[in-house]
Amino acid sequence: MPGKKSKKTLVIGLGISGKAVAAFLARRGHEVHVVDSRLR
Repeated sequence: MPGKKSKKTLVIGLGISGKAVAAFLARRGHEVHVVDSRLR
């Protein structure tokens, strides 16, 4: 859609739902950042 802006998004947790929503948003052009305690 013309004029639609990308959003910056923070996903907390990389369980099944976190991975799914991060992939979904990234495919739609959003800037996705992920935070998970296992990524330290």
